[in-house]
Amino acid sequence: MEASAKERLKKQAMQAIGAEFRKTFHSMINVAPLPAKISFFETARVMVISLQQGPNRTAQVHCVLVNELGRFVKELVDDQQLTRLTDFLNTTDQLPDVLLLAGNPNLQLRKLWEQLKSMKDLVKNPIPQCIIEDEVGRLYQYSRRAKKEFPTASPIIRYSMALARLVQNPAMEYAAMFDQDNTITMLNVHPLQHMIPTDQLMKFFERSMVDLANIVGIDINDAVNLRHRSGILQFVAGLGPRKAAAILTKISRLPSGLLLNRDDLVQKNLVGERVYRNCASAIRIRKKYEEKANVLIDILDDTRINPEDYQIARKMAADALDVDHEDEAEYPSQYVQTVIDEVSDKLEDLVLDDYADYILTQIQQSKRRTLDTIKNEMKGPYKERRVEPKETDDTTLFKIVTGESEKTLAIGKNVYAEVVKVLPKLVICRLDSGLDATIHISEISQDRIEEASQVVSEGEHVKCKIIRVDATQFKVALSMKQASSEDDDQGGNQFGDGGNQLDEHGQPQASMMANGEDEYYDKLEEQKDREKAKTTQPAVKRRAAMKSISHPLFKRMGQLAAEKYLSDRGRGEAVIRPSTRGPDCLTVSWKAYEGVFCHIDLQVNERENEFDVLPPTDKKNAAKDEYPTYHELDEMIVQHIEASARHIDELTAHRKFRDLSEEGLEVELTQQKRVEPKHIAYGICIAPQFPTYFIIMYKRGLNTPCSRAYMKVVPKGFKLKMLGPNHNPEKIYNTVEELLNDFKKKMAESDKLAQQRQQYRPPPPVAPSGGFNAGGEGWGHPAPPPRPMPGYNAYGQPSAPPAVPAGGGGWGGGNDWNAAPGAGSSSAWGGSPPNGVPASSTAAAGGWGGGGWD
Repeated sequence: MEASAKERLKKQAMQAIGAEFRKTFHSMINVAPLPAKISFFETARVMVISLQQGPNRTAQVHCVLVNELGRFVKELVDDQQLTRLTDFLNTTDQLPDVLLLAGNPNLQLRKLWEQLKSMKDLVKNPIPQCIIEDEVGRLYQYSRRAKKEFPTASPIIRYSMALARLVQNPAMEYAAMFDQDNTITMLNVHPLQHMIPTDQLMKFFERSMVDLANIVGIDINDAVNLRHRSGILQFVAGLGPRKAAAILTKISRLPSGLLLNRDDLVQKNLVGERVYRNCASAIRIRKKYEEKANVLIDILDDTRINPEDYQIARKMAADALDVDHEDEAEYPSQYVQTVIDEVSDKLEDLVLDDYADYILTQIQQSKRRTLDTIKNEMKGPYKERRVEPKETDDTTLFKIVTGESEKTLAIGKNVYAEVVKVLPKLVICRLDSGLDATIHISEISQDRIEEASQVVSEGEHVKCKIIRVDATQFKVALSMKQASSEDDDQGGNQFGDGGNQLDEHGQPQASMMANGEDEYYDKLEEQKDREKAKTTQPAVKRRAAMKSISHPLFKRMGQLAAEKYLSDRGRGEAVIRPSTRGPDCLTVSWKAYEGVFCHIDLQVNERENEFDVLPPTDKKNAAKDEYPTYHELDEMIVQHIEASARHIDELTAHRKFRDLSEEGLEVELTQQKRVEPKHIAYGICIAPQFPTYFIIMYKRGLNTPCSRAYMKVVPKGFKLKMLGPNHNPEKIYNTVEELLNDFKKKMAESDKLAQQRQQYRPPPPVAPSGGFNAGGEGWGHPAPPPRPMPGYNAYGQPSAPPAVPAGGGGWGGGNDWNAAPGAGSSSAWGGSPPNGVPASSTAAAGGWGGGGWD
């Protein structure tokens, strides 16, 4: 009963989160392309302006111009005064339609935003400006898709290209994130999306895209020529990734390289009849290609009307124009073209119910809703149904610039702040996001103080409660005395009563007398405290300076706090925090699995702007490929952490993975062995004591214990850690299946070798008929060994090294095959040879293999 109730509640919770997730993601993709108001192209030109780190950690402004086709045009590197950008906008004939500001959350973005606003007076043609979150750009700049599309471009250009295409057509860019790495799953859409399994999350993403794709359609010829706009084709009804790719390939091989009418989808064997009926209405063939192809394109091929309803649309257009449908037109859809271009208002005179009744009697199908669609399409073919882009307001600017949200800056939430300056009556602080905050002297302590310096000092980190947020002025008011001593997520006293006790009704107690004085207050003690404060300042406990950086993921916390912070977040979520390995180090903690966290130390080289991944202190000889150098923290997070998280997702989705302990998996393998005794049962489970390590457990016999091998997840794939002949533990496998196949192969080779050694095992020594030899020193010569197999000696050992030349003195007695000839003792046994074996024979033959096994 309890298990079924938990399962039911879990399912309902997942459905509720999924519904919210789909709603949020739909609002992200259901945004119309940014209109072109200056260039008058169909798609806007975009100038992406981002704040990046230059040489010597100085701030640089990078401006990247992207044309209406989503292609790179020009890059400018400017200072924060934007002098080069101003000159460019006054001289160029390629004016952008919008200035798009983006970058990591940083208060310098606000200054740059104000500088852009003031620049309107310095250019001939004022250009609109907007600001967006840059998550899509950060996910794209180091992805395999970006490296394939822009192999020689810098990460900043790739970053800017993704953001420009995002505002040009949000649905197209989000659809492109459904790549081979499933980059779309890294997108932060809902705070609880980590509770949804990855495969279920992909279904939510795909359903939202399918709903939108069949509403907005796709310009098929545009997708053939500009492959970055083809991603949405796979979500059209009846298609999928493989069929969509096949259609684009076949169209590109046509003589004209264009699809000129919808019927060619079937006539030229691009799709089958059934798929054609499903997808045709979402395939747009634009009239703009008529001149290039020198053919007439049917206007109905650029509408949401299905080809099977073209005759109904032509009939409705003829009736709206009050002409006989049977009259011969110059081309089939001439009347439709006339209605759309000139007299679409006449469609209101048609009585669609009569049409529906007539069609029902003719073909026995109800077409009432189809008639509404036809009517709306002839009023405006593929009229935009998405939401218009919103202008940047103060709240949006505040969230993007600071990286804060209603949750992270909620009134009553406890935060840590660094004291920047202490004034007599005011303390100026700075939050981790770089946001300025203030603490009034009345909010510092429960006790009465004369000056703020009596309690706090510059450089100290204090715990405070948020009592007010001003998004317009970018100011936050804090209170130290109201800060809760409990968990950070708990608020303080909701009454803000300065620490007074509450009575039984939850109201502040009134201890004042009628004259306004407290009858219990000791004025004499107060006077003594005032005099003491004037003569001596109380000692203030200062905290050691810790490295602090401006990054949205930076939190000032320790390892335990980081693990608690990440415990309710998704796999691959990370937090950057100060490191205990030195003031020039940082630690990146990230969640690898439920209850398993990785802590990566980084050596920060500020002069070279490099971040070196440090191996653990107890691991001196570490593989270099596992501890590389990165030039940006975001690069490290994408290429190191998110790549590893993707591989863990692949591993945990494998059919042989079990979310069990080693003991639990051994019980399951035993049960499998009972059912199928002839098969080797094996499975994979996590090794919680070693983050990013997993255990391959296999059971050979029913009564034998399980054996183990280890596999490690690294950013580039997987590594197999096992003992065996000719095994390279540093080899990287691209997929789990590839690793398991190699593992089985190596186990088979090991079994074969063990069988051969068993077959050629030497027989036990047999006493000769004469018993002891004359000297009484031991057994006589043993029986002749069996004939050795190729590559091995008579005792099943690997073949001995080449024979030592005469007089070489034999092989040394050590356990190293690489020992120099003649070193050590005179025989290969490392001492006197066994009784009865002449020393000369060992020296000449190079030994019996007693010098050690390979």
